[in-house]
Amino acid sequence: MRKNVGVLVLCVTVGVIAFAALLSMSANTGFASGARWPVWDLRDGRYRGSFSERDETPVSLEITVKDGAITEIGWRHMAYRKNDYLKPANPMMEGLRSQYTDCANYLVGAKGVDEIVSRLEFMIGSPSGPALEAIKTQKVDAFTAATIRAGKIRSAVIDAFNRGVYAK
Repeated sequence: MRKNVGVLVLCVTVGVIAFAALLSMSANTGFASGARWPVWDLRDGRYRGSFSERDETPVSLEITVKDGAITEIGWRHMAYRKNDYLKPANPMMEGLRSQYTDCANYLVGAKGVDEIVSRLEFMIGSPSGPALEAIKTQKVDAFTAATIRAGKIRSAVIDAFNRGVYAK
């Protein structure tokens, strides 16, 4: 009986500690309060990243960083369901490529981790705020507005910086 009470006290103690840790988590980052995310070393060079889903890689890009700022974003791959947006077969595909490019170029000029992360926040899911404004110059119809997913670009950018410098 005494052994069971000891185990119960231990379980309750561990549960209380775990619950307290969860309460201290930051709602914005998912990391404990005071934790710094991301921890990227923005050395000069080229970074490569991609977004993959369902055994496909619809977005793969290369980012150039100089003096801690994004100076260029180039596409290595952009496709959806076997349609290569970099070699458009029709005007709609060309329009989609332009929207993705304009949206990605919204990140060009961002300097430092904080500014890059701030701009990436507008790319969760579909573009919003300034990231959406970046593609407003394009004619956005119902089909393409529903198709462009800035989250794919965001994911590829995060992947690139998590991997580190690819080439100087």
